[in-house]
This record gives sequence, structure tokens and C-alpha cells, in this order.
Amino acid sequence: MENVTTMDNVTTMGSVMTMGSVMTMGSVMTMESVTTMESKTIMETKTTMETKATMETKATMETKTTMETKATMETKTTMETKTTMEIERLGDIHPEDLIRCHYDQVTIKSVPEGVSEYQLVGFLQNCQKLEVLRIGCRAERTLAILNMIISRRQEALQRRTLFPLRILEIMDEGLKLFDRQQPYDDRDHVASTVTFAKDSMAYDMNTHVRLRRTYTNGVNQNVQNIFRQYGWSIETIDAPSGFNDPLAARLHESIRERGSRITTIIINPMQLAIDFFALAVGWNSLHQVIILSPSSIYLEMIFYDLVLMHQWEKAEEVLKQFHKWVNGIRLVSDHTSAWIPRLKKAFPTSKSFPELRTFDMRRYSRSKVERDCVQWIVAMISVPSYYEPYSQLEGFRLTKFEFQSEHWESVIYAIDFEALEWLDFMDTNFSERELELLVNRIVDNKTSPIRLKSIHLDKHIISSSKAHSLCTRLRQKVPQVKINGT
Repeated sequence: MENVTTMDNVTTMGSVMTMGSVMTMGSVMTMESVTTMESKTIMETKTTMETKATMETKATMETKTTMETKATMETKTTMETKTTMEIERLGDIHPEDLIRCHYDQVTIKSVPEGVSEYQLVGFLQNCQKLEVLRIGCRAERTLAILNMIISRRQEALQRRTLFPLRILEIMDEGLKLFDRQQPYDDRDHVASTVTFAKDSMAYDMNTHVRLRRTYTNGVNQNVQNIFRQYGWSIETIDAPSGFNDPLAARLHESIRERGSRITTIIINPMQLAIDFFALAVGWNSLHQVIILSPSSIYLEMIFYDLVLMHQWEKAEEVLKQFHKWVNGIRLVSDHTSAWIPRLKKAFPTSKSFPELRTFDMRRYSRSKVERDCVQWIVAMISVPSYYEPYSQLEGFRLTKFEFQSEHWESVIYAIDFEALEWLDFMDTNFSERELELLVNRIVDNKTSPIRLKSIHLDKHIISSSKAHSLCTRLRQKVPQVKINGT
């Protein structure tokens, strides 16, 4: 009996335990399933949101890209719509042929004699989109073209009619750029750029003037009037001749009224009248021009053909008057034994010219020079006492001079290379020996970096293998230097 009861109990208990276990396991499985489903739902929802966000981001990026592409295309289209026309000579195309034309830029390479500048009125009237006009012409025509276009613009603005021109450029025939490094010739050169304000009569202007080598009948009246009317716009004056009292007075009158923007004056001052018993109009005008101009102005004086005593005296007087301002001295003359002793006595060292930056001496015929000349050259290029203010030399040239070897050595060792940018010994007896001295002098320099940019020597000097080796050494020390342009 006890065994049966025990077995039944066990069976019942086992059944109950089994069912309980099953129920418990079933309950656990159901909760896990719910949890799994909820997690899956959350993940799916998150994935859906991320996908949607990604799609939105992508759409935004695509929209942005499309807008940027569209903007780029619109910009490109705008740039491509700029149209230009080039005309060889004014008069080749009749202005009436340009009615309602849509050129933004017109270039006219020359204005021949006999063709009126008033033909340009047709371009201004018929090219309703013309913003830039470039004209090449002789200097004698510049003033008339400037005045005509500026006055037409003012008239149009007064009538409140369309005048889209913004930039006017006038330069040499053939549109040659103004280049002060070119040799002087027998023509005047004027380059001027006018920038017009958009909705007013105001305009800005900059002008560069280079006068011819020599004059027989004086400076052209139209060129003189550029100094009087637009002298305030002149930035460069390069006048190996022709800079006389009337021209200096016209320039002074113009900048006294409207200010000066002159940065460079290179003149032969010997054509300014000197009168010890009356007012020296030209000298006083030049003096006022220098004072009224920016402090950074570069003033170079050229002296030709110092042959007669009155020329030596005048050169000395000019340099005394302007010694505080002169930045460059160019002496072009033979007969050095006659005039150098006088200048040497008046100006014994470079201290006489505290702002001197270039020193240039040239002869017409190659010849040996005397010791006095060498001593004065050495004194002019040597560094003054460090206790006194001075301007360091930036350029030095000797042409058609022949020195003894020891004189070349004195010259080379006197050069201050700290600020020197160019050196020119063309058509002298400067030899390979002097080249070696020069290279050693530069390479052995242990102070500040060398600024030297160019050296000009006769070709035969640098043709040997030794000279090539010396030039290589020089370039290792001064990588930027060019010897004879290479």
C-alpha cells in the first residue's frame, strides 16, 4: 500500500512538475518572442527612419548639387556671352554697320592720319553693351581721343541716356605696352587708362609718358597739353629731352589743383633754364612737383655731352639744387678728364646724395680712363660711414670704360651687394679675371641674403669653361640671378 501510494504521489507530483515546467517554459518563450518582435519592430522602425533620413539627405545633396551645377552653368553662360571685336584700323568698319551690335569689348589697333577720332562716336552710340574700349594711336592723337570720349560720356549722363563704357585704354599704335626698358627712339609715347564710375560723371585715370630722344621744334603741343590737363594722372615721366620750363610749369599747375600720383621722374634737367638774376620757373616748378608728389617718388637725372664749361657748371648747379631728392644719376659723355674733377670736388662721396639708388656712367667711345675718374666712381658706390643715414645702391652700370686691373679690383671691392639688384659692365674691358673676383666677392659675403637679380657682361667673357664654372658657383649662392638674361 505504501509503495502504491508513493508511486501515485510520485507520478502525480511528477505530472504536476512536468506540467508546471511546461507552463513555465511556455511563458518564458512567449515573453522572449514578444521581446524579439518588439526589438525587431524598433530596429525596422529605426532602419526605416535612417533610410528615410538618408534618402532625404541624398535628395538634399542632389538638389544642392543641381543648384550648384545650374549656378555654374549660368555663370559660364554669362561669361561666354562676353563678346569682343578687334579692328585693325579705325575706319575699316563704318559705325553704322554696328547698329544694335552686342560687343562688350572693342579693340582698335591704330588710328591712321586723316581718320577723325569722331568716328569713335559711332562705336559709343551703336554698341549698346560696350564696356571696354582699347585704342592704339600715336601720342599726338591721345589728348583729342581722351577729351572726346570723356565729354561724350558726360553729355550722355546729363541726358540720362545709356553709356555703359567702364574702361578706356589708350596706348601706342599696334597696342604696344608702355615699356621704359626699351631704348629711346624718335617718337613720343603716351599710355593712359581711364576707369569710369558706374552712375556718375566721376572717373579715375593713370598715365605714363615717355618723350623722344631729341627734339628739333620742341615738344608737340598736344603732348604738352596732356601735362596741363591730365598732369594729375601721370605716374611716370621719362624724358631724355624736352622737359623744359613750360612743360614743368604745366605739370606743376595740374598737380597743384588735383594732387600728384607721380612715382617716377627720369629727366634731362639741362633744358630747364638757369637764370641767376631772375626767377627760375622750371627749377621752381620741378621742386614743387617733387614736394607735392608721394614720398616714394623715384627721381633720376640724365646728363648728356658735358663738353663745355657752362655745361659742367650747370650740371653741378642742378645736382646741388636737387641733391637731397635725387635717386639716380646717369652721366653720358666722353671727355671725362675735363668734367669729372669738377664734380668730384663738388660731390666727393655718395654722402652728397643721401637717397642715391642707381649710378650709371656711359661713354660714347671706348677708352681708358684716368685715375681721378676711378677714384670718384669708387667714392660714389662705396658705403658711407654707418653713423650716417644713407640709401643703399640698387643698380650700377659702366659702359665703354677701360680700367687697369687694380682699378677694376677697387671698383669690385667697393660695391655694396646688400641691396644691389642689377649690375652692368657691357662693352668694357671687364675680363674673366674680374669675373672671378666678382664671384668670390659675392660668394664670400656672409652678411644678409644677396638680392642680385641680373648681371650683364659681354658674351665672350662667359663663354669659357672656367667662366661657366664661376657662373655655376654664383648661382649656387644667388639662385635668382640671371646673367645676360639667362
